[in-house]
Amino acid sequence: MLLEIDHIKIQYDGADIVKDLSLTVQAGEIVTIIGSNGAGKTTALRAISGLKRPAAGEIRFQGKRLHEIPAQDIVKLGIGHVPQGRQLFPYMTVMENIKLGAYLQNDKTRKKESFTEIFETFPQLKARKNQQASTLSGGEQQMLAIARALMGNPILLLMDEPSIGLAPLVVREIAKIALDINKRGTSILLVEQNARMALKISHRGYVLETGKLILEGKCTELINDERVKKAYLGQ
Repeated sequence: MLLEIDHIKIQYDGADIVKDLSLTVQAGEIVTIIGSNGAGKTTALRAISGLKRPAAGEIRFQGKRLHEIPAQDIVKLGIGHVPQGRQLFPYMTVMENIKLGAYLQNDKTRKKESFTEIFETFPQLKARKNQQASTLSGGEQQMLAIARALMGNPILLLMDEPSIGLAPLVVREIAKIALDINKRGTSILLVEQNARMALKISHRGYVLETGKLILEGKCTELINDERVKKAYLGQ
């Protein structure tokens, strides 16, 4: 098993934000967590990255207990994180932002190959590599955030609300990029409010509601579940 989350609880200021969450990600999968605002989805990803320690439970990546490892060392294990809101360095260029994602790469040949792969995946970024990140469109900024994370050659990529604030056409493009990344061998844990998009591209899904897991299963089943239709698909 690539990632195992076992009954974690996460608190902020004494309040339980994630009350009880267990999930798994196997190698080669896209797994999604859907739920409304405040359900605890982003908090769960932050816990995996080491940015927020769980008050209870365990998080294991390839057998290693992540909740006992500093965040900077979790990146070294092969976990990339595309945060909600992109969190780019706005006054640095596209190229400078991408280079920051490669700071752990010591193999110059592999680093050069990574740049080539990134610009093949994101030709828009290659055309704008000398522009400040703040001058990009919302969709291009999201692509840059993904590109920066991919420069670390992650085994598992955490994607937090990649479609938020984007036009439907751009959302479809981001979904295609996620599928392409997965086809190349990177597993993905996707957090989304756009439940329809997330369930369409993922293998399995978890539904989180006010910090608790209420449903899980194959996405082909969840997308036809009446509770999911009513609460998240507008049906």
